[in-house]
Amino acid sequence: MSHKENQEKAELSIYEQSLKAARAKGGEARRNVARLSGDARPFDRPDILITAEGGNRIIGIEHFRVDHHIGRGKKVESKSARFSSDAERFRKQHEDAARRGALAEEAYRGFGDLISRAIREQSNACVDDIRTSLDAGLFGKDGRGHAFKLDAYRENITQIDANADIRLRIPDRDPYGFAPMVPQ
Repeated sequence: MSHKENQEKAELSIYEQSLKAARAKGGEARRNVARLSGDARPFDRPDILITAEGGNRIIGIEHFRVDHHIGRGKKVESKSARFSSDAERFRKQHEDAARRGALAEEAYRGFGDLISRAIREQSNACVDDIRTSLDAGLFGKDGRGHAFKLDAYRENITQIDANADIRLRIPDRDPYGFAPMVPQ
């Protein structure tokens, strides 16, 4: 499976998990799920297309990660995602030795360092990071955020069906984040 196919599969999985969590929550979250009922499939710009109401409505979903745990470099990046990547790399590096029961002292020290880092970084996370991360995802640097791409997303969908009622949503990876970015 290619990287793109893996990414599309992950995006659909996140979407389905979000719907499941919203249904369980009930109330407004459940009503938002009802608005998203239809045939979902991967797409490029936006990430997911949902064909609803017998094909008369197309809902485009473009999602991005909003994190409470970000780095403060040139680019707003998720420390959680970076940590997960580092932990996976560490696991792969020591997996064979662990199966043989022959881990070196260096592996135990490295694992301890990962645990210490996770605790330190988690305790440094803050609410302001959520605002910064959301702002970066929506508006980005120099107008490169998702909010500025809505016209391009709409144009891509229009090429499929120019007469469909098109709705765009940009939820973050919050399971209840299906707030509309374009008025209903």
